[in-house]
Amino acid sequence: MADNSGQGAIKLLTSEYDYISKYNSDPDNLITPDENITNAQFTQNDDSTWTKVEYESKNPNELPSTIIETESSNRDLLISQLKNVAIPLDQQIKDLNDQIDSKKSLIVSTIASAVSAGCSMIQFGFNPLDPLVFPLIVNAADVNGTGIAIGAGLTVRQDTATISVYSNVENYSANSFLPIVNQTLSNSNVGNGYQTTVSNNNGSTVSSSYKEIDVGLSTPPICTTYYNTITTLVNEIDALRTQRDTINFTDLNSVKTEKSSHEVRRWGFNCRDGSISQRQSTISASINSINSLG
Repeated sequence: MADNSGQGAIKLLTSEYDYISKYNSDPDNLITPDENITNAQFTQNDDSTWTKVEYESKNPNELPSTIIETESSNRDLLISQLKNVAIPLDQQIKDLNDQIDSKKSLIVSTIASAVSAGCSMIQFGFNPLDPLVFPLIVNAADVNGTGIAIGAGLTVRQDTATISVYSNVENYSANSFLPIVNQTLSNSNVGNGYQTTVSNNNGSTVSSSYKEIDVGLSTPPICTTYYNTITTLVNEIDALRTQRDTINFTDLNSVKTEKSSHEVRRWGFNCRDGSISQRQSTISASINSINSLG
């Protein structure tokens, strides 16, 4: 049993613990309104004097814990709603990129079929002075013409869609919501992050040995068919990129930035709640220690 000093300390610590439970705040950091307020009613008597009657009623002002709980609920709802706005656009970007990369794989497999069929092939980009070496441009009208890039040098590369995220924004025990990390857009992270970006021919390697089918007057029909297949696939990639790039990235990222700003605020509030809970645990441990020493 703790002595009088111990009991006094326990009483004060218990009071602090109860305050934190009630107001969700350290008593040193917040001025709180009283739960009840005193009202006065005055009645005039027959002799022209006045009688004062006092009574208590519940304070109509919300307590901080109630305000915090309401704000937290509203914030979670807003984050969810903003994410739901971003998800369909992110999904559309990902799906279009998947189609682009699928067509690049078909180009590579068509070239392999042409090689197996004995078609005459040109080692694309062999001459370092050739302007087609970087980037890897297909369907050019001539050596100086414009075409569609599907890689660099001899390497066919995937197009990429990337989201930028605050990596610790949901880690409420971390000292910071940073660092920023870039993640490949996927079905599991659409709508996440504060920014979505796309880049052509900057992803994983599809093939590092691109060749071009040599088409001339004596080209076997099967080789011409392969050549035309590649031409069609490249034109389809160009159309898919146009469709992808007409998505309003500015508005999408504006929505994502707003969402992330609320996620950062939530991170701050939840970290604060964690420190308050830790303080309560410390108080409980101190009370147990005082009782053990008594």
